[in-house]
Amino acid sequence: MTKNCDVLVIGFDALDQEIVRRWAADGLMPSFAALQEKSCWGLIENQPGLQAGSAWPTFYRGVSVARHGQLDGVRQFNPRTYELETNVGEDHFDHELIWRRLSNEGRRVAVVDAPYTYLSKDLNGIEVHDWGNHVPIGGDHSGTPGPLTSTTTPPELADELIGRFGRDPLGGKLCDFLAPRSAVEIIDFREKLTDRLQKKAEMSAYLLKKGGWDFFLTTFSEAHCVGHQCWHLHDTSRPEHDADMVARLGDPLKDIYQALDTALGRILREVDQDETTVIVYCSHGIEPSVSGTYLLDKLLMKIGGGELKDKSKGAEGLMRRSWRSLPAGLQKHLQPFKQQVWHTVVGTAMQGHWPERRFFEIFANNSTGGVRLNVKGREAKGVIDPGAEYDATLDELIKELEDIVNLDTGKPLVSKCTKTRDIYSGENIDKLPDLLVDWNKQHGTGEIRRVYSPKIGTIEHDSPPARTGDHGMAPGMFLACGPKVLPGHRNDAVSVTDLAPTFAALLGCSLWDFDGKPIEQVCGQSERMASAGG
Repeated sequence: MTKNCDVLVIGFDALDQEIVRRWAADGLMPSFAALQEKSCWGLIENQPGLQAGSAWPTFYRGVSVARHGQLDGVRQFNPRTYELETNVGEDHFDHELIWRRLSNEGRRVAVVDAPYTYLSKDLNGIEVHDWGNHVPIGGDHSGTPGPLTSTTTPPELADELIGRFGRDPLGGKLCDFLAPRSAVEIIDFREKLTDRLQKKAEMSAYLLKKGGWDFFLTTFSEAHCVGHQCWHLHDTSRPEHDADMVARLGDPLKDIYQALDTALGRILREVDQDETTVIVYCSHGIEPSVSGTYLLDKLLMKIGGGELKDKSKGAEGLMRRSWRSLPAGLQKHLQPFKQQVWHTVVGTAMQGHWPERRFFEIFANNSTGGVRLNVKGREAKGVIDPGAEYDATLDELIKELEDIVNLDTGKPLVSKCTKTRDIYSGENIDKLPDLLVDWNKQHGTGEIRRVYSPKIGTIEHDSPPARTGDHGMAPGMFLACGPKVLPGHRNDAVSVTDLAPTFAALLGCSLWDFDGKPIEQVCGQSERMASAGG
């Protein structure tokens, strides 16, 4: 076989490594099993408290989220306007993406559907952007579909690929906008996800065949989508678990995982694994959705001494009454949109008055809530002095949050509160929340709905989120094989910041100013060949 690639990276977004390893051992995922048998493989530690939204950007850049500043996909809090801005540009983040650095050093690169990135205009190679991703950058976070055509470098590549493989079978839509629940909807969702990943595998194989690549990255996001929307059919402990539906439909999560295993095998057939270094990256896991994030801004409002907004009046009350007045059939049709928008626009953020408050929610993710202090000199209308008052306010918040009880379990609402500056440092740390709040999932299987403490009284959240599965603290995983790779299980986990310098070292490029370092078992002699400067 002719060598067509030096370093091939296949990324699987939110493909849970514990499930993969179990099903590979059981013979359900033979491509992963075969690859693991001859690979150096191990776990990947993600950024604590900020795993889901920062895993991919940190993987690409090789530096901490406190240095690159991209913690929530392409959303970012603006301290001047107190707004959570969506689709902020690449110029809002620091430290260049690995394939752009490789391109600048003369390496020929190909990138297919890298999550949470923007299209490179000048690239020594090709890029396919947003053909079929979990969060299409061309859309927005309210569920509005993105463009049906992908964008590419060079631009004419789009017509070639769409002519051969068509457009995203999900229509460029965020899976939360679809939120399938009926048997018919789930069957359609599963079929479209399967169609999309199969086409992605064929597209990747087609581009690989063109040859001449130093670095080739392709990613799949279907595990992310099915994990969010169909976890309740996989996990028998979920309150929403429907055994009758599973008996009729099977487990959609297993179906997609096995289809992704087949896709992996399809791509691997296009390279000579004795000459090409292959690295598989599983970003982070999936688990039952048990979150207090949807309640967090209400809790902070009460802890701060404020009164919760009366949502029966004004424009918000009108929205609620209008919803209740809709015919049942129309409500069902619009339910996915309501579920995606209601919590962020109506449920929490519209407690509002952020410029006048001492602290408020800034979204981190659903497993970990984020709290922002309104600091003088940082926020436009800051009220808290840096230093002693800042530290005392965080201590106050931790005490009050740790006093809150989940009334449905009788257990503490919070498992841990972490001051961000205790675990992070970097030039963009002010873009992160000041406090990270991990929710206690140990004693509950359903969403957190009712909480109490002497300070805040009882607070309820009456509308559960659309997702039944979400991200937790589980690590990611890598598998690597190739001419310089030393096979075997790595007992200690690597950092997600170690992957980008590993790619650079494999290709004999500069190591720049990465936080991570090349993985020796993967690089072999190439690490010593790479320049330590740059």
